[in-house]
Amino acid sequence: IERERNFTREASHELRSPLTVILMASDNLLVRPLDDAARAMVEKIRGAAQDMVELTEALLLLARDHEGQLATEVVSVNQVLQQELARCRMIYEAKQFDFRFNENAELELDAAPRLLAIVLGNLLRNACAYTDAGQIIIAVDAHRVTIRDSGIGMSKENLGRVFTPYFRVSQARGSGHGIGLTLVKRISDRCGWQVDIASEPERGTVVEVRLPA
Repeated sequence: IERERNFTREASHELRSPLTVILMASDNLLVRPLDDAARAMVEKIRGAAQDMVELTEALLLLARDHEGQLATEVVSVNQVLQQELARCRMIYEAKQFDFRFNENAELELDAAPRLLAIVLGNLLRNACAYTDAGQIIIAVDAHRVTIRDSGIGMSKENLGRVFTPYFRVSQARGSGHGIGLTLVKRISDRCGWQVDIASEPERGTVVEVRLPA
């Protein structure tokens, strides 16, 4: 177990440099004139690299958590959601969603801020990726965060597999490689947060994250 933790920590740390190079090279290519096919390939490369950055960061944080080195602090869930929502507005600007953020409470908890951001950010980006148009509604209540979309939804069969590694509901653009929800599940279980998902085909998905105040 100790060897596995050391490898996870060291590999996650060492992967940062090559991933940064890939992201910078992708950004440089995207500002140049490219045909549609080339641009789509570069965007796919950049998206995959960004997924890996988040994955390695989460693995590094979880390794530190196991070693008792992960610092926690009182975090404003509202502020984390505002930051992740701003990121989604930028990433999915072309879709012109009707984003609604209902702050029914000011929710704070003792947590590692980056782990919380990874969980909420993944859930928000999933809602955006699997919705072509319509509403994304985020609500903060006393002990929970709810994210509701008007997207393609899921069948009961798919709903039972969403936390399976590499499982993807469809080939939706920007939907990643099927590791996001697995990562959400691992972090949530580790931190004592509960994630529940309800969905119907063509009627959208509702995700509820219950957080201890």
